[in-house]
Amino acid sequence: MQLRLESRTISQAIQTCMDLLDGFRIVVVMGDRLALTGICLAPFIAPRLVGGATTEDEGLQLVQQLKPDLLLLTEELEIGYGIRLMQRVLKYG
Repeated sequence: MQLRLESRTISQAIQTCMDLLDGFRIVVVMGDRLALTGICLAPFIAPRLVGGATTEDEGLQLVQQLKPDLLLLTEELEIGYGIRLMQRVLKYG
């Protein structure tokens, strides 16, 4: 499959995502640094990104400091787990 970023379908999908996330502040927490970099460079994420981390403790610290509207995370982190991070965020804000 050939991916054409300039295609009308992809452009419309990116614009839809940008519209949906308008005004959001986003923190991304992922255990894989390459995946974290990739998602942070996405055109609909990058302008809204306020922080990124790879560990549970770093992620909690960012959420507490930056108060994002949206937290994107994966289950497996470099240190810790995404589900436990979500539980801590819900408990301690």
